[in-house]
Amino acid sequence: MNSDISLYILIEELQKKMNLLENRCAALEEENVNTTNSIYEIANSLEARIDILATEPYRAKRFTLGEKNV
Repeated sequence: MNSDISLYILIEELQKKMNLLENRCAALEEENVNTTNSIYEIANSLEARIDILATEPYRAKRFTLGEKNV
């Protein structure tokens, strides 16, 4: 009978540890989703800025010795 009690205690401890691990995994998954969303937002912002810069007209400046920049 004593072994039944210790087995029951071990099962309870394992269940508690499993619940703890499941909670940690859920938190990590949520954090991963948030991080991925942030990365996509940054990438989209950078792409938009690159597009804006790419569509601006190119202005070439001539630099010559002894003259002011044109």
